[in-house]
Amino acid sequence: MGLLDDLMNAAGASAAPTGSGGAFDPQHEAMAKAVMAMVGQQGPGGLEALAQGFQQGGIGDLMSSWIGGGPNLPATPAHIEQGLGGNMLNELAGKVGVSPQMASTLLAVVLPLVINRLTPQGRIPAQNDLGGMLGGLLGSGAASGIGDVLGGLLGGRKV
Repeated sequence: MGLLDDLMNAAGASAAPTGSGGAFDPQHEAMAKAVMAMVGQQGPGGLEALAQGFQQGGIGDLMSSWIGGGPNLPATPAHIEQGLGGNMLNELAGKVGVSPQMASTLLAVVLPLVINRLTPQGRIPAQNDLGGMLGGLLGSGAASGIGDVLGGLLGGRKV
C-alpha cells in the first residue's frame, strides 16, 4: 500500500471529494508535498530538526511511534502545534494556502504517515542518506522535483 492509500484511509471518506472516484483531497496532497520539501531540505532543518522539535515540545514519544514499523500513535492538531511550533506551522500553512488551524489538522493526518514512510529502518536517516533514499524511490538517483519525489513515495503516482 502506498503513501497516498495510507493518507486516504487515515483521512477517512471525508477526504475524498464526492464524485472524485477516490481522488485524494488536494489539500492533503499539497501538505504532503510541503512536508516532503521541508524534511528533504539540506542544512539546518530536515527530519532530524523536526524530531528535535517534537522532543523539545515534550511529545517525542509521539514522533518515536511514527518512526519505522509498528502502529503510529494518532496525532491531534494540538500535538502538531506543540511539536512544530508557530513559525514552522505558519510556513507550511502559507505554502499550502490554508490557515494555521487547517494546516495543523492536515498535518495530523499527513505527518505521521510521511515520517513512517521515510524511516523504514526504525531510525531517522542522516540527511545525506535521506536525499539518496528519496532519489532511489524515483529510480533515477536524483530528484527532479518534489512532485516526482512525492510520486515515488506514493507508489509511482504523479501528483
